[in-house]
Amino acid sequence: MPYLRSVESPGEEDCGKFEGRFAFSLYEFRGRLQAADPSAVFSVLPQDWFGKITRSDGGGVLTAQLGGAEFTGTQLRSLFSLPSTNMSFAVEGGDVVITTRGYGHRVGMSQYGAEAMARSGADYRAILQHYYTGVEIK
Repeated sequence: MPYLRSVESPGEEDCGKFEGRFAFSLYEFRGRLQAADPSAVFSVLPQDWFGKITRSDGGGVLTAQLGGAEFTGTQLRSLFSLPSTNMSFAVEGGDVVITTRGYGHRVGMSQYGAEAMARSGADYRAILQHYYTGVEIK
């Protein structure tokens, strides 16, 4: 929908789940991905498991090459029960650590952002027009 666009959202950092850190053993990480796509192949070196990542304008993962297979950000969010598709990966010891930013689907109105705007003096019209780009309120 044309009015559903990712926009800047002040106050997001107030969300208790704004930043998350989720660790999975190499075995568990690989297993979840292979269960979702058996064509994924993981070499001996975990650093080589990670390929190209494409992102939306809002920072969410659109696609990620993992084990040579392509996964969408929403697939990964679901597979690993993550709060956001805005994620990054790191190998730390025997774990893959996924760090997330934000909470939700990255479009539409943010409760935390709307509250921050209201506290700054914005009325409901300004808030709705900020989050729903180009709408007219009647």
